[in-house]
Amino acid sequence: MGTQIDIVFPYEIEKTIKSGKRGSVYLVRSKLGGARRVYREFEGSGEVYAKLRDVSCPNLPRVYDVSERDGRVSVLEEYIHGDTLAFLLEGGPLTLSSTLDIGIQVCHALDTLHQFGGIHRDVKPENIMIRGREAVLIDFDTSRLVKPESDTDTRVMGTTGYAAPEQYGFSQTDARADIYAMGILLNEMLTGQHPSKRLAEGPLRPVIERCIEVNVDKRYATARQLLEALTERVPSRRRVSRYLLLTAVAAVLALAVLGGVKLLRPTPAQTLEAPPTDASTETAALPPTEMPAEPSTEPPTEAPTEAPAETVPRVEVFTPEPVEVPDEPWQGPSGQFETTFLYDLDGDGERELYYFGIFQQDYPAAYQHKLYDQSAVALGNNTVNRAVFPCVWKVNADNGREMVIDFIPLLKDAQVRLWRAEGNEADAPEVFTASGFWPGGIRATYTHRSMGIWYYEISATLDDQPLTALATAEIVPYTG
Repeated sequence: MGTQIDIVFPYEIEKTIKSGKRGSVYLVRSKLGGARRVYREFEGSGEVYAKLRDVSCPNLPRVYDVSERDGRVSVLEEYIHGDTLAFLLEGGPLTLSSTLDIGIQVCHALDTLHQFGGIHRDVKPENIMIRGREAVLIDFDTSRLVKPESDTDTRVMGTTGYAAPEQYGFSQTDARADIYAMGILLNEMLTGQHPSKRLAEGPLRPVIERCIEVNVDKRYATARQLLEALTERVPSRRRVSRYLLLTAVAAVLALAVLGGVKLLRPTPAQTLEAPPTDASTETAALPPTEMPAEPSTEPPTEAPTEAPAETVPRVEVFTPEPVEVPDEPWQGPSGQFETTFLYDLDGDGERELYYFGIFQQDYPAAYQHKLYDQSAVALGNNTVNRAVFPCVWKVNADNGREMVIDFIPLLKDAQVRLWRAEGNEADAPEVFTASGFWPGGIRATYTHRSMGIWYYEISATLDDQPLTALATAEIVPYTG
């Protein structure tokens, strides 16, 4: 592609991730074994990347090589396959438990970084990748090492809204600049907004307020202190090991919870005949699996007279059951469709437009960004694992799709059935019931033996009125 790679290695450029005046980032693939890596080149200093080369932390990318020449830095690092936290937040704010899980892991990354004198200086949702069980802090192009002898930073760096006041040249930045950004990040995860517009309520509010103090001396002094403050807000997991914490976040990030459920008194739905619209899948999070606490040796105390403002949700242990896939092909109406209906959800007497359709999630390798995308599998043991749930959508003020989780307790007999397309004689995938925030889902495992076109039939009732939808899954050979 005409790009000169300074680091000598047997890689070829596969894709340009981003490119700008200051630098570029590429996805590269090894000519020897096919392994993918990220290659970045930018104007600045590679001192932090050089330090990261000798660091091992599950919440930081592994750095393989760093070189500097004529003021340009070249870095070869680990490819983090997943979605950004920014993508998750497109679906709306996260729950307290999801926010804590992600915040704790980012604090682990910052604590490792700060221990060798590094400062990230650009902590924001776009720079946090969600990879399976882990949240990974990426992009250290604006990072620097602390220089106590300097009065101010040599260059003003950072993202407006997340950058601490001292990053604009008022004073020398240190680890507390990242603490400031963490406060903005925590608030955005909880409310979807900057704290200047809406400050989060609940147990994290005092933590956020301390993080975003203009006076740096009033903030948490280290990421470790912030980490401890966040951990104290998860009483049921204070004594749980880091391994169990990472296991919990896998469940949280598999499908994001976009908020709490309100029990409403509904008014009847009215089905409309309206043309279907393409739905985009937004990442959501499951409530975390309940974890056992260590036996207490303290004498029992009286129950509190008032419930806490917000607690970690409790969920039942779920055992998936096998689901039968009919051998006969789909005989219903052709094409993909949703049910469009009017409903007075908030009881104000005005009915609003909603869409009954599908939410799907591919795991663990990647998230699906759009419905009806082709999914590729290769010969061998490669698989596509897909969870599919019935759900209700609406169009928000930005003309984007968002889930309406208030319908969760209102939908009855929700279910998903998998059918083969006419002419598809491939082996049926292994299908089980799926546990998720939306009820009635399934989980299907496709292999190279189940290539072809499959249909998801989604159904439920709302106030005894049927809602239906249909989506297509096309499993094709991997050609990359």
